[in-house]
Amino acid sequence: MKNKLFTLLFFVFFFSNSQVEHYSKGTINKDRLFLIDRSEISAIDENENFISIRPHRINGTLRNYNIEFYKNLNFDSRLEVRTQNQTQILEVFIKNGKVYVLIRETNKKSTSLRFDIINLSNKNVSKKELFNLDKNNNSSLFKSLKHDSNIYIDHSNNILIGIPFIENDDLATKIYSFNKNLDKQFEKTIVPKKGIKPKNISLLNIFQNQNQPFFLYNYKNENNEKHYQLVKLNNGDTDELTFKIEHELYEIVNSNTDENTLIICGLTSKKRKGDYNGFSYYKIDLKEFNLTIQNQVPFISEEILNYFQGLFKGKKEIDIQNIFIDNANNTYIVGQFYQRIKHTLPIGPYALFSVGATAVYITYNPIQFDSKEKEYDDILIAKIDNKGNLIWDKLLGLKKTGKIKSISYHRDSSYFTFFDNNGLNILMNGFINIEKEKLKVKQDKRKGKTNFYNIVVSPEGTILTNILLSNSDSEIIFKAKKSIFSNGNIYNLGQGNMRRQLIKINKN
Repeated sequence: MKNKLFTLLFFVFFFSNSQVEHYSKGTINKDRLFLIDRSEISAIDENENFISIRPHRINGTLRNYNIEFYKNLNFDSRLEVRTQNQTQILEVFIKNGKVYVLIRETNKKSTSLRFDIINLSNKNVSKKELFNLDKNNNSSLFKSLKHDSNIYIDHSNNILIGIPFIENDDLATKIYSFNKNLDKQFEKTIVPKKGIKPKNISLLNIFQNQNQPFFLYNYKNENNEKHYQLVKLNNGDTDELTFKIEHELYEIVNSNTDENTLIICGLTSKKRKGDYNGFSYYKIDLKEFNLTIQNQVPFISEEILNYFQGLFKGKKEIDIQNIFIDNANNTYIVGQFYQRIKHTLPIGPYALFSVGATAVYITYNPIQFDSKEKEYDDILIAKIDNKGNLIWDKLLGLKKTGKIKSISYHRDSSYFTFFDNNGLNILMNGFINIEKEKLKVKQDKRKGKTNFYNIVVSPEGTILTNILLSNSDSEIIFKAKKSIFSNGNIYNLGQGNMRRQLIKINKN
């Protein structure tokens, strides 16, 4: 009864029809070049220098890319940067008046990582190769570097790059560190746990704290016991902190740091993958390099508990998208459910006949397979205090996201989260009926019936829905996932056919 009362107290939602008026838009720019690639990557710095990197693909392969400059929210100019071989853009950020574009370039014999550096003041482009790997010298590292998911980068201080690969039947991590001038500081290979099969150990995260690099792993030993391992690099030497996951739990987690604290947090299950019943929480003091809190807590909300019990019959999964830490060291968790999109592959035997000039195949045994594409769904949010206790957990329902096609410019099933003023913010397009007691975001509505919302979750767990702008007032859609939060403002580069428009929303 106590848990039910606690849930009711924190499941109070506050709705508002108020629309934020303090936003400004740049002029709409029409250009056929915008059709080359719609997956642009945007970045902004503390001086409101906004840029967009637009790849140029030929037959699906990126060759050159364009960097587009904006001034006072308006499109200003474009610069084409030429590339060679097979090119992939991995990261884009702005520091000290320069745009840094991390490039991986591959040919049949070698793979390299480099930065293209664009000076914002004079638009000059320079290139700095970080390293080049020859296929014949280290085939395992070469193979690993070809996959985006194997490249970890942190540029919060120096440039730190980690690449896991197989060395002598062990999982190893190749580490490169570069200073702000991109001069190499060191190169090192670490093996976190010898004798563990590579399939039983994973690199979860790399980060820097007080100028020291850290590497977080999890692994399962020969006794099927699961552990986390944190490796610290200290003047070329390694220190290791290992702690066991209790009760043979299955966990899906994310991590974040705040000053000298590392938080590992996520979902936990005592039975099997997917059948989650609560949250796991680990707190590490990075200065003393020890584990201070380890806790597993059950869900408070009966709705969430029931949601998980029948959830994975439909083959749903969940990603822990974000971990935020507030001023009091409380942790906010954001996860989103998804299903992998199924594709149908026709296989024989089949019959072939002609209708006019068209050949028609009839497949007797079609098969379905799960692709890497994800169809996102409801959002799970929760708050855990600095002692590892669950304060509240909630479910934000999204409706009919599967009806939204990615090629549509009139609807949007994405979302973007950020943390500001000790509150969790979720940007989302859709329609919310404020007369309903339960919050439900309908995203299959046409543009004229939807709004661009900022769903604000207070430290106490109350929810306020703010309409940032009505989509009916916009000629093009501002997709939530393309948002950037900087200096208290939200920036979003909207798109629609050959048109682009930049918006700036003052959240406060």
